[in-house]
Amino acid sequence: MISLLASLTMARKALQAQQAAIQTTGHNIANANTPGYTRQRVDMAPTIPFSLGQAGLLGTGVDIKEVTRLRDLLLDSQFRDAHQALGQQEAEEATLTQIQGLVGEPSDNGLANAMSALFASFQDLANNPTDLAVRTVVRDKARALADQFHRLDDGLESLKVDLNNEIQVDVKQVNGLAQQIADLNRQIAMSEGEGGMANDLRDQRDQALDDLSKLVSGSVVEETGGQVRVTVGGGLTLVDGQTSVPIVAQAFNAADPTYPDSLRLFLGGNLMTPGGGRLAGLLNSRNSATGFVKGFQSELDAMAKNLILEINRLHASGIGLQGLSTLTSENAVASPTTALNAAGLPFTPTDGTFKVFVYNSSGVVTASGTITVTAGTTTLTTLATAISGVGGLTATVGAGNKLTITAPAGGTFTLTADTSDTLVALGLHGLLSGNDAQTIAVSNSIQADARMIAAATPNLTSGLFDPGDNSNALALAQLPNNSIASLSNSTFSGYLSNLVSDLAEQEAGAKRSVNLGTTVADSLTSRRDQASGVSLDEEMTNLIRFQKAYEAAAHFTTVVNDLLGTLINQLGR
Repeated sequence: MISLLASLTMARKALQAQQAAIQTTGHNIANANTPGYTRQRVDMAPTIPFSLGQAGLLGTGVDIKEVTRLRDLLLDSQFRDAHQALGQQEAEEATLTQIQGLVGEPSDNGLANAMSALFASFQDLANNPTDLAVRTVVRDKARALADQFHRLDDGLESLKVDLNNEIQVDVKQVNGLAQQIADLNRQIAMSEGEGGMANDLRDQRDQALDDLSKLVSGSVVEETGGQVRVTVGGGLTLVDGQTSVPIVAQAFNAADPTYPDSLRLFLGGNLMTPGGGRLAGLLNSRNSATGFVKGFQSELDAMAKNLILEINRLHASGIGLQGLSTLTSENAVASPTTALNAAGLPFTPTDGTFKVFVYNSSGVVTASGTITVTAGTTTLTTLATAISGVGGLTATVGAGNKLTITAPAGGTFTLTADTSDTLVALGLHGLLSGNDAQTIAVSNSIQADARMIAAATPNLTSGLFDPGDNSNALALAQLPNNSIASLSNSTFSGYLSNLVSDLAEQEAGAKRSVNLGTTVADSLTSRRDQASGVSLDEEMTNLIRFQKAYEAAAHFTTVVNDLLGTLINQLGR
C-alpha cells in the first residue's frame, strides 16, 4: 500500500541491506590473508511490489536474499586434481634424488671404481701369482667391492625405513583431516538447519579438502544437509557425513606370502591403493617390485649375484699356492636328502661333473675321481658319499646342512673342471660368498688364508699344477670383457653404467614432471584466487559504493521521518 509507514519500512530495509553489504565487505577485508577464505557477497533482491492496478507496480524496497560465497566448483575440482598429481610427482622425485645421492656415480669411491679395482688386482695377480702381498691386495679389493654393495643395500634399506616413517606421518595427517571434515560436516548441518549458508565453516572444510587432496586422491560429493562424502582408493569411504574411517598402515616383512617387504594401507579392513597424492608417490616408490627403491635394489642384487657366480665359477675350479686340507661349503641346503636343484641353494646345479684330485705331503697326486651330478637326483648326502670314495677323502654333512671335505692326514686335495655349477651352488672354494648385494662377502677360506686364492689351474688329466701358473688369474682378469646373458648381455661395467644412466634419466624426467605439475597447479591456484580470493582494491571500491548507498538510504529515512512529523503536527492542530 502507499503510505509513509511503508516508505519508512522500505528505508529501514535499505539501511539494513547496505549495512549488511558494508559488514560483509569488512569481513572480506579482515580475512584477505586467511588461508582458504572465500570472498563473500550480499545478494539483494527487490521486495514484492505493490500493484497500482492499471497504473502498474510500485516498488516496495529491497530484501537480503543470501550471503553468497563466490566459489567455482569446477576450479575446485581442477585445483585438487592438479595437487594430487603434483603431490605424487614430488614424492617420487624426492625418492629418486635420494637414490641418486646414495649411488653417487661416477665417483672415485663408488661401486664402479671398486669393481674395476678388483679386476685390476686379478691382472696384478696374473703378473705375480706367487706374491703373497699381491694376493692380500686381491682379498682387500674383494672386501672393498663387497663393502660398496653393502653400503648401497644398507642405504636402500634405510630409505625404505624413511619412506615407512613418511607414510605413517602422512596417514596420521589424512586421518586428522578426515576427522576435521566429519566435525565440520556436523557443524555445517547444525548451522544450516536454521537457514542460510555456513560460509566460514564451508571455507574451513574446503581448506581441509584441499590439504587432503595433496596427500591422497579421492572424490567429494555433497549430500543433503550440506554434508560431504569423501571416498578414496577406488571407492572406499573415508568420510561419510559426521563419521570418518581411519586409515591403518601395516608393515609386512620379506617372508610375507601376500605383501612381501612392503607397507600397505587398509581402510575399513580393505586394502587401499591411492591413485594419486603424496601417499601414492611414497607407496609406489616403496612397494613396487619394479619401483624406484625395490627396482634398483633388484638390479643391484642381480649384479652382485652374477659377479659372485662368474668369479666363483672360475675360482672354484682353480688352485692356490697349495691344495686344500679341509673345506666347508658356504651355503647350506634345506635338507641333505633333497635333490640339489630343489634344496634351496642360491644357485641351481645342473647335470654335469667335476673332478677331484688328492695329493700327498709332497704334492704328488695319489688319487683322482670324477663326480657325476644329476641335479634332479643327487642330494648332499649322496654327493658326500661319492666324494668320500676318492683317495681317502672324508666328506660329511654337518648339523647346519653344510658339506665339509677333509683330506687324508698330511695330504691335500683340489676340485676342478666343474660343468654342473655344484661347487658354485654349494659355495665350495669360491673367492666370494653370498648371493645378493646384502650378503656378498669374501669367502671364509680366503678370509683365513690368501694363499688359497686360485691363480693357477691344475692339469685336468694329471692333476698336477704349478704355483707360478697364472692361467686362472688371467681368466679372472678377462671377466670384465665378457657379456653376461642374465645381465641383458652386458658386461659388468656396462650393466652398472646403464643402471646409473637409467636412474639419472628417471630423476630428470621426475624433475620435469614436477616443474610442469607446479606450473599447472600454480596457474589453477591463480585462477581460483581471482575467482574466490579477496582483492583489496575491489573491496575498497565496494566499500565506497555501499557507503554512498547507506548515506542515501539514511537521507531517505530522514525525509520520510520529516514527512511523518509534518503530518502529525498538522493532524494535532
